[in-house]
Amino acid sequence: MGKYLIESNFHVFAVSRDASGAVLTRKVIEPVRDEKSGRMVPTEVEHSIERKVTFTKGMVVDAADIPEGQDADNWVAQGLAKTV
Repeated sequence: MGKYLIESNFHVFAVSRDASGAVLTRKVIEPVRDEKSGRMVPTEVEHSIERKVTFTKGMVVDAADIPEGQDADNWVAQGLAKTV
């Protein structure tokens, strides 16, 4: 596990989890197209709750602190961070 120096300001969205590690979700009513009638029908849909994580130039981030679903190697390739 390495450390990364943030070279540019950017943010990512990370899935929120509760203390047990389960993904937090919320239920909302959204219009969904009914396959039979083709009409939009109000339907309860469940979405994961995401939180915005901001990284600022000069921060040093440990690999263990990188949000799930993000790849530090990709950040390095894009010039957003470099290995320390």
